[in-house]
Amino acid sequence: MAASRLRRVGRGLRLVVVLILVAVAARILWCGYGPHDPDVGAQVRFLDAAVDDGAGESMQQLFPEGEYFLLVLSGLAAPADDELTEPQQVTVMTERLERIGQSEVSAPFAGSAGTEHGAFYHGWTLLLEVERARLSGEQPHRQRVREQAERLADALAEAPSGYLESYAGQTWPVDNVVAAAALARADELLGLPEVGRTVAAWPERVAATRDPGTGLLPHQVDGQGQTLDGPRATSQSLIQLFWPEIDPDTAPEQWQRFVDTFVDRRAGLVGVREHPKGVDRGGDVDSGPLVLGVSLSATVVTLGAARAHGDLDLAEDLSREGELLGLPLQLAGQRRYAGGVLPVGDAFLAWARTVPAAEPEVDSGAPAPSWWAWALLPLGLAAVIQVAPRVSRRGTVRSP
Repeated sequence: MAASRLRRVGRGLRLVVVLILVAVAARILWCGYGPHDPDVGAQVRFLDAAVDDGAGESMQQLFPEGEYFLLVLSGLAAPADDELTEPQQVTVMTERLERIGQSEVSAPFAGSAGTEHGAFYHGWTLLLEVERARLSGEQPHRQRVREQAERLADALAEAPSGYLESYAGQTWPVDNVVAAAALARADELLGLPEVGRTVAAWPERVAATRDPGTGLLPHQVDGQGQTLDGPRATSQSLIQLFWPEIDPDTAPEQWQRFVDTFVDRRAGLVGVREHPKGVDRGGDVDSGPLVLGVSLSATVVTLGAARAHGDLDLAEDLSREGELLGLPLQLAGQRRYAGGVLPVGDAFLAWARTVPAAEPEVDSGAPAPSWWAWALLPLGLAAVIQVAPRVSRRGTVRSP
């Protein structure tokens, strides 16, 4: 009697496990092949709530620019919240700019040569200023863009190496790319000829710093523009996202070089390696932990970069993988990933998904995810769980 009851319990537990595994396989296939329209507006609403709850301070304790990135990226993504009117979206962007301007946020960037707070701070801040002015159309906002753009353009034009420092004594080309893209947007919005000329001349000024093997800009240089660290995906993904706005003529070639160098299929999924193929190095504070050599942050930003270049198949594949691995949860109109424990990661994903898709569409030949291979793993395990007890019973010899 007891043995019979135990067998029934065992069958019930096996059935539960099998159903869970089948559900996992179904979810994998749904993420890979089902309708894909992530609710970016709900992501932005989660970010707004996170900022109001003080997430910026906690992100700053984890990352050097954690609070700043949470503020600026959630501000840039604010227009995606379709539950807000345009004036309300402008208000959100204004609140982010006011917070960014407070000393506790800006102080870490002070002391850089050439600018008050360095290329990183001024470049990203100008981006948000431009998008606020574009949305509001208000003259005071446009005037702030004009003043900031002219100051930043003058500093960039006067930088002896072509690069402005990001922090005192530290220079990252990617931050200068963001600054140049912000200047290009300011020129496009307001018509600033001198600013436009500075942007047009800048790619040639830094061309000599490109890595001879890949043709890509380095990750870090010294004060004379000499390479300290070669191309890495953490910075290259951002460089590629903004490069079409700076030098559209060379952007297609640069994008193909990036894809060939960094985009890879690992364990059946597409990811972006932190270091070029063939280079085996670990992660650091810039990249975060690497998984099979893949940088999760660079992979998320590459989603936006792919959209900026019109590589929409790659962009959608990366976005779908985000749905699979990020375990999204949507409650009360707010969508968060990984339980919302890392809002700055949510901010990067939301912002990347708002990058306008370029036309015409291009095909870089990037690898695609092996959705069926992933789905077959839980299905195969489910089959083993179902079949194994029967095989075991058939192999049991009864005593006479």
